[in-house]
Amino acid sequence: MKHSSEKKCDPCRARGYVSPVPRYGALWDATESDYTYDRHLEWLYQAFSQLDNDPDLNLDGVTLFGHDYGHPLGARLMAEHYPDRFDGFINGNAGLNRGRWGIAKRHDRWRSFVRSVPKVPIGAVVFRNDARQNMGLPPGTEAEEAGYDAPYPTGDYQASIRAFPEMVPEDATRPEAIANQKAWDFLTSSYDKPYLVIWESMDMPDSRNRRDEYISSISGAFGQENPQLQTGHYSPEDDPVSTSQVIIRFLDDIYCSNAFEEIYRETFGSIRISQRLSLGR
Repeated sequence: MKHSSEKKCDPCRARGYVSPVPRYGALWDATESDYTYDRHLEWLYQAFSQLDNDPDLNLDGVTLFGHDYGHPLGARLMAEHYPDRFDGFINGNAGLNRGRWGIAKRHDRWRSFVRSVPKVPIGAVVFRNDARQNMGLPPGTEAEEAGYDAPYPTGDYQASIRAFPEMVPEDATRPEAIANQKAWDFLTSSYDKPYLVIWESMDMPDSRNRRDEYISSISGAFGQENPQLQTGHYSPEDDPVSTSQVIIRFLDDIYCSNAFEEIYRETFGSIRISQRLSLGR
């Protein structure tokens, strides 16, 4: 059974883009204290350091997609280690909490929920949430839900699920808030690459419009598509086709800047040739 990120990646791969899918999961011997933003950031840095030092890979032309917790990690990775390494960034329904307004009510409810239940039903969270029901999307199949639950045979394997909500800073004095503020300063002052916001209308954690904040504050977001798809928080799962199409258009703008010219030559050019032949020219 495919994870939502993999559903999003299949069309991207078909277009010619390589799409690895790092995400948090189950470390069999891990405890909640093993999961920190700093540790995950170091793991990402080590991974790219090894990839960049492998001459056989020739890893070039990289755009980051940061969904949920991936956005603060990706933003910090650029700000602290790779200010010029990546060609673009995609923000998928993700905040960058700097502790200014405390914890969003929805996040507080989620944090309390994962604290209190012996085992978090991940498949049900993804496929049977309020946003999907309000939009009339069908629930996932048993196999799809089981695919999300498979890495966590018991609640003992869900340290990451309980630890990540605790990392979101409640006030500006928290170390995570200070680091996120530095990443925000980087995005709003130094970052000049394309920046795409995919943030759905059904995915507002509180009354503040954080989507508009990114679009109006980060120069790379100016002129981008920045769509609001008819999905909930898990856009790659709720509508993988539309999500992947948006990503492909963004990547094409970065890596295939002459895409329209190619379409013109292949489509309009062939029509003109046919017209000339029919006219005997």
